[in-house]
Amino acid sequence: METPQDAAEAAARLLQEGRERIAAGKPEAAIGPLLRCIGLAPGTVEPLLDLALAMHRCGEMHDAIRLYRTVLARAPGEAHALNGLGAALARSGDHAGAVAALRQALAVKPGFPEAELNLGRLLRAEGRLGEATALFSAALAARPEFAEAQWNRALVRLLAGDLPGAWPDFEARWALPGVVPPAIPRPRWAGEPLAGRTILLTPEQGLGDTIQFARYAPVLAGQGARVLLGVQSPLKGLLTGLADAVIAEGEVLPPFDCHLPLLSVPGVLRNGLGDLPCAVPYLQASPEAVARWQAMLGGEGLRVGLVWSGNPAHPNDANRSMPLAALAPLLEVAGARFFALQMGAAREAHPLVTDLADRLTDFTETAAALSALDLLVSVDTAALHLAGALGRPAWALLPQDPDWRWLLGRSDSPWYPSLRLFRQAAPRDWSAPVASAVEALRALVAEHHPRLAEAA
Repeated sequence: METPQDAAEAAARLLQEGRERIAAGKPEAAIGPLLRCIGLAPGTVEPLLDLALAMHRCGEMHDAIRLYRTVLARAPGEAHALNGLGAALARSGDHAGAVAALRQALAVKPGFPEAELNLGRLLRAEGRLGEATALFSAALAARPEFAEAQWNRALVRLLAGDLPGAWPDFEARWALPGVVPPAIPRPRWAGEPLAGRTILLTPEQGLGDTIQFARYAPVLAGQGARVLLGVQSPLKGLLTGLADAVIAEGEVLPPFDCHLPLLSVPGVLRNGLGDLPCAVPYLQASPEAVARWQAMLGGEGLRVGLVWSGNPAHPNDANRSMPLAALAPLLEVAGARFFALQMGAAREAHPLVTDLADRLTDFTETAAALSALDLLVSVDTAALHLAGALGRPAWALLPQDPDWRWLLGRSDSPWYPSLRLFRQAAPRDWSAPVASAVEALRALVAEHHPRLAEAA
């Protein structure tokens, strides 16, 4: 017959098993042991809190929020439950509730690094960059090896335009949970003379990042280096010619002396906003392909490309992407003809938009299409970076809390002189940037196609 002591020991083993599975990155495998633990010790708070965390890590926000609140009903002011509740509410879109829970967590437990990190992220989204930076710095003071706080401080400083102050913290991305730095058996370049040496630049993050930072290959070549540019496979054809050799991931590497991740180059060079290599175009489309696209697009009026959605796997995609329906006012502008460059599941038929996706077989074709269009209107996607690298006119429709590279409060980009930025006035409300783009498009049609504008 099982004694109370046996049940307590079994519950402790199950609790430990659940915690170990969460720590190993297997939260779904922790749910069963934690539920059995709760069955053996129904009045205890610890397994409920760990079960809430497991649900949270599995993305089950509704269940996580319910469990955090159950813990708080039994243990009012439990700081870890308040922190978890705040983080879960934030992921569920309840910004105000999240801020309130996290402020309460810090009132109960001042100097709580995880709560400082989570609250800092929310204040950054409100544009309160100074307060966010202070919170990240406080978290780092309490835990100097807290890579997530250091990384988020870098993002805030970059967003504020303090590039030199941000680059050292930016390297914390390699210590983030789940990130494995590439194992490269050569020294990392730290800024020493490159003349006569071969450097390998390695890709990271998204395709747009590689397009943006590939501009540094010619910069290092100008220092006398032989540059090997590593790229994601879809970009090889597009970027061929930008370096001494362009090598897709998985291909055999020639000998080299040193290496550096692409996004680390401006930090080594100590680039600020005024030092960025922003001469465009640094990419070119094939003239023959451009002529073919110009003939294909033909017709009267301003030729406007559209991209309304990014990669759904991107962690901020819900904020940066929009439905095609949000662009409806733009499609009513007379004298403009619209062409969709949208790829993936977000493709959508519209009677006023010609879908080009089936013809965009690779990035070299997309480059030629962009070069044949008069304008691209896009959310934050690789196509936007490509237009900027080609020096093509492009309008970016940006969320209120944008990616760091677009800075705050600017209508231009120091990275891409041919871009114009239109920003949300409120989170997930695209009406303001679209309305501004409509007025700008009417003016552009009137400038270049006055007869069509007058006819409207």
